[in-house]
Parts: sequence; C-alpha cells; structure tokens
Amino acid sequence: MAAVATTMRIRAGVAMKRTAGLCLAVLIVTLAMVQLGAAGGTENEKVETQMSTAFDFGLMVKGSFEPLGSISFDKDNAGALTVTAKGEEADKLKNAWAEVAAQDMLSVRRSKRVKRDDGSTVVNFIGVNVERSSPDYPQAAIDYLSNKYGYFGKPGK
Repeated sequence: MAAVATTMRIRAGVAMKRTAGLCLAVLIVTLAMVQLGAAGGTENEKVETQMSTAFDFGLMVKGSFEPLGSISFDKDNAGALTVTAKGEEADKLKNAWAEVAAQDMLSVRRSKRVKRDDGSTVVNFIGVNVERSSPDYPQAAIDYLSNKYGYFGKPGK
C-alpha cells in the first residue's frame, strides 16, 4: 500500500510540474503579445488602413500557372490592373478587367448548404449581387474573372 501511495505522490508531482510549466509558457506568450501590441499599436493601425488587396492573374496551362498580370484593390475597392505579359492573352485580360471595372455591382455564384428534412445536406448554387462598397468585392471580382473568362487568380504581394 505504501508503494501505491508513493507512486501516486510522484505522479501528482509530475502533473503539477507540467501544469506549472504550461501556465508559465502561457504567461510568457501573453506578456510578449502585450509588449508587441503596446510597442507597435499605432504603426499597426496606420499600416492596416493603407493596405490593399492584390491578386496575381494568369492562366493554368498544363498544370502550370502562367502569369499575365496583377490587380490591386485599395480601401475603397478601386482596382488597378498591371499587365506583365504581352500578346493576345494580355489584351484579353485588359478587356475583361475593363468590363469588371465599369460595373458598380458584380453578379457571382455562391454555394449554400441546405439541410433537408431527412437529415441529408444539399449544396445549392445561388446568384449573389456584390456591390463595389462591399468588403467582398475583391473576391467577387476574382470569381467573376475566373468563372466568366477562365482566369486563375491567386493572392499576390
């Protein structure tokens, strides 16, 4: 019986050390995050308001991404196209972007999961109108260019 009590005390001691170590690690990480936030809070706010969303556009050819250009969105969702390629495909991208940029609202497809009475789930595709003022507009522009013209968009720099 004494051996069992000793084993239990040893296990309890190990568990307490692990718990104390975990608490110390959480405390250190929390303090580090607070210091980083306090040191750079003002700068982070400035950077966040100046950030734009950028996407690289191109075509998938034989499994490889062939870049044609990039589109950057500012905080007002105004997009700017920069074409890096030359030729017919680059001209097609310019024309497609001109069509998107001329519209104040884009119609895109979204999927919606609907649960049936029998417990099964069905995915419905619905049309959604996204206005330029919406935070979803950059993604809608990517979807529009992808679905209508076959371009592949990926997050850019």
